[in-house]
Amino acid sequence: MYRSRHKAIRSLSANLSAGLNVVLMLVFVFILTLQNNLWTPSIVKTGILYCDLCIIKAPSLIVNVEKDQVTLQLPEGITRDSTLTYMEDIYNMHFTNETRASIKRSGIVDEPINGSQKGIPYQYSNSELSRWIKEARIAEKTINNLALLIDVKVGPGVSPHLIQRINTILKQQKVGTYHLVTPQKDTLIKNNGINFNAY
Repeated sequence: MYRSRHKAIRSLSANLSAGLNVVLMLVFVFILTLQNNLWTPSIVKTGILYCDLCIIKAPSLIVNVEKDQVTLQLPEGITRDSTLTYMEDIYNMHFTNETRASIKRSGIVDEPINGSQKGIPYQYSNSELSRWIKEARIAEKTINNLALLIDVKVGPGVSPHLIQRINTILKQQKVGTYHLVTPQKDTLIKNNGINFNAY
């Protein structure tokens, strides 16, 4: 009887240890699964930050078109400051402290670098408007590794020729997609076969 009692106790302890191992393994797998399901944001290259609770649109460059004038609103943050620095280097000049502070505060560029008339020159192929757009896109790509979103806001009475000119500038820079916002509607323009992330 003594021997059989020891055998029963040994087999019971073996069954308990195997059962505890299985339970501990299940708890461990459950904890790992739980940690992987927690919220983690990820940056998507198209300029949108996704998470389980939010969708945040990345900053956009706004091209305002009114009658025969074109102005820009640069995206906020370091991109705005870097764009100003890039433009100073390209044109081999320095913005006055007042001009730099005004642009950094509002983001609005509404006059040419060399001149005092209203609106940014856009008529020729390597125009100042083209340079501003290109340098803002390079700054956003360099700083945040995102393609800068572009919104073209068109006021009433703007000639189709001017809208086509801006479209040509964006095509030359290989901007694949941008928003054309008119008083009637908001249209997503796709330039076929062009990489959105290229510049």
